[in-house]
Amino acid sequence: QKPRLNATLRTKADLTPESFQLKGFKPSELPVDTSITIEQKTALVTDNSSKEQGSPTLRTRELPVPQKFFIYGGYVPVTMEMMLIRYWLAHGRKTPLPLLPVGEVFIEHRGRDTVMVQAKSVVFDRYHLSGSKWGGGWGRQTLWLDSKERLVAAVNLGTDRETNISAIRDGYESKLSFFLKRAVEDGIDRLTQAADRLSPRNTTPLVLLGGTLIDGTGRPPITNSAIVIQRARIVAAAPRSEIT
Repeated sequence: QKPRLNATLRTKADLTPESFQLKGFKPSELPVDTSITIEQKTALVTDNSSKEQGSPTLRTRELPVPQKFFIYGGYVPVTMEMMLIRYWLAHGRKTPLPLLPVGEVFIEHRGRDTVMVQAKSVVFDRYHLSGSKWGGGWGRQTLWLDSKERLVAAVNLGTDRETNISAIRDGYESKLSFFLKRAVEDGIDRLTQAADRLSPRNTTPLVLLGGTLIDGTGRPPITNSAIVIQRARIVAAAPRSEIT
């Protein structure tokens, strides 16, 4: 079930938020009523702190405003994510970027993808968002913006709390399968890069000596074996006496 929410964001010319309002109902039918107003170095936050349906209670608090920040709330339209990336691009690409009233977001430019649209080749910038926001985890989202920084597609592959979510700009519906596939590929690429950072690939051969080798072919186990690995590939596996 889609949330029934209205969101309004007002910013300065440089995209720094001035006010934000979010009102309506979550998919669980819990009411949402949030407003944030920035007054110099202070954020005035009024929101619905009640978790029980039918009796919302509004509370107001003041929060310090970081030097660079953005505003975000749960279940907002994907347009807010487009504005978030625009702000990030315009303000030095700092990461993580603090969020008000709570949380932070990590934004990464992952590269560019070329898509054929109406027999024309169009290039989109691909971004990855992760982090936390109030009301739950952010999840991991992949977004594509065109040369005018307009959101073209957004894919959330889901977490333990969320199901898969996708959105696409009018006129690009036929390319949804491409964006879904590319988001999965990009996720695999990120995991591979993280693994390489944690465990860099060896530039010299790695030799495993003395173990009992069961090669999975049905042949008898090889005791006191030697396995030679070079550039992530097994190049030799035999009894130790046969390996130089």
